[in-house]
Amino acid sequence: MKKYIFYIILSFLITTSVSARKTGCEGNCENGFGKWTYTDKTTYEGNWVGTQKHGQGT
Repeated sequence: MKKYIFYIILSFLITTSVSARKTGCEGNCENGFGKWTYTDKTTYEGNWVGTQKHGQGT
């Protein structure tokens, strides 16, 4: 019974942690082209140089 409850809790934690990640980088946000989504859901999509936004972007 303990094993069953453990697996239920574990699966819940895994699914919530995967679905919770809605912010951060998609692509190459170090040196290249990537899209960063902020916590307020605004985004920057464009070039990155040394982890800094570079150029106009959108």
